[in-house]
Amino acid sequence: ADDNQKYYTSVANNGYSGSLESALIPESFEKDVLGAIEDGKKLIVEDADAPTIHFALLFEFEGDEKAVRHVLYNCTASRPCVASKTTQGSKEPQTETLNLSAGLIYDSTLKKNITKARSGSSTDPTVYDSWFTTVPKPTAAA
Repeated sequence: ADDNQKYYTSVANNGYSGSLESALIPESFEKDVLGAIEDGKKLIVEDADAPTIHFALLFEFEGDEKAVRHVLYNCTASRPCVASKTTQGSKEPQTETLNLSAGLIYDSTLKKNITKARSGSSTDPTVYDSWFTTVPKPTAAA
């Protein structure tokens, strides 16, 4: 027998992972997704015991001529790292980076595990126009 043969091949789509860099993570995201709390003096306090919150990430790439809109379902984010640097001789803003993961979620309408969706050339205009106010969810094909 030839020892260099493939005896098992598997293809998996278990989701996506990446990072999102921002000048400042919005307070609403820190509270609603990362579980921070606001105390009586309006300090934003990190709750070390906060549960993991799952969310949908909706976006459009700046400069995309076709203005394709995307949604990643079942996302989670890690807390941004705390870092600092001096500004001596530099005018670049300090940024914060979130590590994101988008996992599978079962869609009962399609009866499939899904990870993402995007708009296409014939996407319903009502769905496209409300993309950033309502998370687009799959519907059965006619």
